[in-house]
Amino acid sequence: MLREFCDEKLSENGELSFGELSFIEVGGVNGTTLHYLNSFLNLEKVRYLGIEPYDQFRKDQEQYFPNHTVVVSNVEKFCDVDLESMIETPVTAVLCYGILCMTPCRVTAAFLKQVAQFTDNIIGLDYCFDYDGDRFSDARERIFKYHGENGQFYFVHKFGEYLDNIGFKAVKRIPVPYSDGIYG
Repeated sequence: MLREFCDEKLSENGELSFGELSFIEVGGVNGTTLHYLNSFLNLEKVRYLGIEPYDQFRKDQEQYFPNHTVVVSNVEKFCDVDLESMIETPVTAVLCYGILCMTPCRVTAAFLKQVAQFTDNIIGLDYCFDYDGDRFSDARERIFKYHGENGQFYFVHKFGEYLDNIGFKAVKRIPVPYSDGIYG
């Protein structure tokens, strides 16, 4: 999905048609996305700000990508980060992969509302059992087991509702089967 998004921004000769791509990534881990982007883009034409709660991951990422910034923070504290002092806004896209499922619904909704101020594009991959809100109609917060054997659980989010509330719409949804065969 990210490659397809970037390809849309490239001219026919493989150069960026408008200068630079810029990304804010929440949960940047240790540079996975930058390694991937580096496989088909010149990272000198990419501005990147990572938000990562683990300092060791930040250190790893900065070792390989010293020209890109990573801040130790998390989704809940995202609104407190002075993004505009670290990256020119608006950005091409905000990236969040497998991170929102670990945050409570109120935090995820507030995060997406904040993100809408910095971009017109949110690219994400997440575990989602109730995107449209049609499985659970009541207002209770729900969770589901992810790795039940070690007590890991994820929150059930109504991403469709969150996006509607900030004026966004999903332009592409890709259902992915889980290991037990259930789609989400």
